[in-house]
Parts: sequence; C-alpha cells; structure tokens
Amino acid sequence: MLATPARATYVRGVDNPFAPPQADLTPSASSAAAPDGAYREGALLVASRAGARLPDVCVKSGQPTGNRLDRKLHWYPPWTYLFLLLNAIFFLIAAMLARKTVDLNFAVSEAVLAERKKQMLIGGGIILVGLLSFGLVAIEPMLIFVGLAIFLVGLFYLVFKSRLIWPTKMDKEWAWIKGVDPAVLSQLPPFAG
Repeated sequence: MLATPARATYVRGVDNPFAPPQADLTPSASSAAAPDGAYREGALLVASRAGARLPDVCVKSGQPTGNRLDRKLHWYPPWTYLFLLLNAIFFLIAAMLARKTVDLNFAVSEAVLAERKKQMLIGGGIILVGLLSFGLVAIEPMLIFVGLAIFLVGLFYLVFKSRLIWPTKMDKEWAWIKGVDPAVLSQLPPFAG
C-alpha cells in the first residue's frame, strides 16, 4: 500500500502561500508628499511637460485627500486667438497646430469635485436656455441675438467656472500652471530652471 502524504494545515497569513500579503502597502507620509516633476515659482506651479505628480493634497483647498485625477492640460499660444477675428475654423486649425500639452496627476477633494459639478450644471443650464430661445425665433426674429448671447454666456461660464487648474505658459520642457492652492505650492521645491 502506498503512503499518502501528510496533510499540512495552514494558519491564515503564517504558512499559507495563498494568503494576501500582510505588508503595509500604503504610501508613507514622505513618499506621498514627494513631488515628481513639480516645482513652484511664485504663485504658479511649474510642471514637467513629460508628466508630473503632485502631493496628496487637494490642488484647490489644500486639504489632504486620496482622490487623484490624471489630466492632460492644453495651452494655446496667444497669437492663435487672433484667428478668431477671421473665422472660428481658422482659429481651430491654428490652435490644433500650435497646441502644447502637459500631463498631470493631482489630488482633488470630494467637496471641490461636488462644487465643480454644480458649476457645470449651472453652465449647462444656461446653454440649454440659450438653445431653447432659438426656437422662439419664429415668434420674434430678434430673439436670435438674445439666444446667441445667452448661449455664449453659458459657454464661457461653463469653461471658466468648471476648470480646476489651467496653464498660463509652456515651453519645450515646462508648463506654468495657475489656480493651485498656496498650501500645495508650499510643499514643492522652488523652480531653479
């Protein structure tokens, strides 16, 4: 008769090779606060265009948070806006050709995200009112100008009130970004470039 191997008994986490790891995998305070490709210059954030990771502090409120966003921010040189005087199509072509981008990974609190969502709903509502007023053109033709004005106000409101942070300048290596809370900037080393 063949001998059967002894059955091993495993205690969870001790001898069990299938147990989940018990090591603390949460980032330490020093690694969570360490910036990657991010610096400060006055009231502006200077980030590497190759990508940057900000500390685990909300970029708008300065409060610690674990919610992180990956965003690609776009910047258009100021001269591209002159094409708006000619035609919106010319502007779009010039903007697409001259656009520069930066990849950022930053933290945002739930309260800031909720406020942003509220501002987006308000802007979307204004745009909707503007679009609906175009339907009244059959009653009064002059309402097309009122509808267009309401639509444009809603569009600008949506764009400017819903943005969290935005670039003000970019070169080949760096992006200068506005809208970051001073508490976040104080955790970053000064820019020496």
